[in-house]
Amino acid sequence: MALSTTSSTEKAGAIVVEVSAVKAENIMQRRLTDIRFSFRLKHSFNHAGSPKRHPDGPKSLIGPRLVRAGRQAIMTVGLVICMTNDSYIGGFMIITASTAVAVFGQLLVRQYVENHKLKECHDVSGQFLAVIGTMYAVLLGLIVVDAMSKFQDATRTVEQEANSLADIFLLSERMPPQHRDRIQNFCIQYANQVVDEEWKTMDEGKVYLPARRTAIGLMKAAMDYEPVKESEKAVYPIMVQEVCQLWDNRRARTNMATNGMPWIEWVVLIVGGVITLVFTYFFYVESITLQVMMTAMVTVIIGLNLFLVLLFGYPFSGDLIVKPEAFKLDQLIFEDKISMRSTGHFADQ
Repeated sequence: MALSTTSSTEKAGAIVVEVSAVKAENIMQRRLTDIRFSFRLKHSFNHAGSPKRHPDGPKSLIGPRLVRAGRQAIMTVGLVICMTNDSYIGGFMIITASTAVAVFGQLLVRQYVENHKLKECHDVSGQFLAVIGTMYAVLLGLIVVDAMSKFQDATRTVEQEANSLADIFLLSERMPPQHRDRIQNFCIQYANQVVDEEWKTMDEGKVYLPARRTAIGLMKAAMDYEPVKESEKAVYPIMVQEVCQLWDNRRARTNMATNGMPWIEWVVLIVGGVITLVFTYFFYVESITLQVMMTAMVTVIIGLNLFLVLLFGYPFSGDLIVKPEAFKLDQLIFEDKISMRSTGHFADQ
C-alpha cells in the first residue's frame, strides 16, 4: 500500500515537472519572438528615412575619411574666399579646394542614386547641359575679355598720366624761374607720393589724399601763371591741356582702384559655374575614376577662368597689378633735368 502511494506521488511530480518545462519553453519562444519583432521594427525605423545605395553600384564610395575630407574642403573654400586676396597662392588654394568639393559631390551622387536612373536621364540632361554650358561659356568668356580690357585700359591710363606729368615738368622750363620751380616741385612731389604711397593704398582699394592735394596744388600753380612773352603764351595753352589730362587720367585711375567688379557679376558667375558643374553629375560612366577625373578637369577649367576675372578685374591689387614704372621713369627724368640745370650739362648715366 505504501509502495503504490509512493509511485503515484512520483508520477504526479513527473507530470508537474513536464508541464512546467513545457510552459517555460513556450514562454522562452514567445520572448524570443517578441525580441525578433522588436529588432525588426527598430531596424525598419532606423532605415526608413535614410537614402538607399544603388544596388548595381559600389557598396561604399564614400568612407568616413572621405566625408571628413569633403567637409574640410568646403570649409577651406569658404575660408580662403573670405580671407585671401587675388594672389596666386590664394587662387591655387581656391581651385584645389573647389575641385575637392566637386569630386565629393560626384561621389555622393554615384553612391545614393541608382545607376539606371542616371542612364535614363542622359538624353534630357545632355540637352540641358548643352544649353546651359553654352550660355555660361559665352558669358564667362565675355567677362574675361572685359576684365583683360580693363587691365589694359588701366595700364594705358597710368602711362598717359605719367606722360602728362613729364610734359608739365618740361614745359615749365619756358617760364620764369619762380613759377618754373614751383610747378616742378609739385611735379616731383606728386611723382614721389604716387610711387611711394599711393600705389600701396590702391592695393587696399583706397585713394591717397595727400597725392590728390598735391595734384590740386599743381593745377593751381599752373592756372595762377599769366604768360607775358610770346614764347610763354605759346607754351601756356599746352600746359593747361596737359594739366587737365593729368586730372582726367588720375580720376580714371583712382576709380579703377576703388571700384572693382560688380558683386552681381560674381553672383552670376559663381551660381552659373555651380549649376553647370552639377549638371555633369547626372551622367553615368562605368568607371567612376574616369568620371571623377572629368569632373575635376571641368572644375579646374571653370576655376581658372574665374581666377582670370579676379586677377584682371582688379588691376591695382593682388599679385598681377599695373606697376608704377611710368612714374619711376618720370622721377629719373626730373633728376636728370635738375642735374643738367645745376651743372650745365647732361648728368652721367
